[in-house]
Amino acid sequence: MIKLGVIARDKVSGFTGIVSARTEYLYCTPTYTLRPQSLHDDGKLRDAGIFGEDQLTEVMGMDEKELRKHIL
Repeated sequence: MIKLGVIARDKVSGFTGIVSARTEYLYCTPTYTLRPQSLHDDGKLRDAGIFGEDQLTEVMGMDEKELRKHIL
């Protein structure tokens, strides 16, 4: 299980972001929502990505203070 608030990368696409949500269904692999840390060139937010647990690799953890800076 990947903890919320860590930075993770999708092994297939290379998409990297902060793990902001975990979804678990009865008969499926848990999925995680990754929020990108960068903006588009025009300053708009990038779309989040949703990936299966088996596709993700944890890149690094964040302490609570650093996490709040990125999310709030």
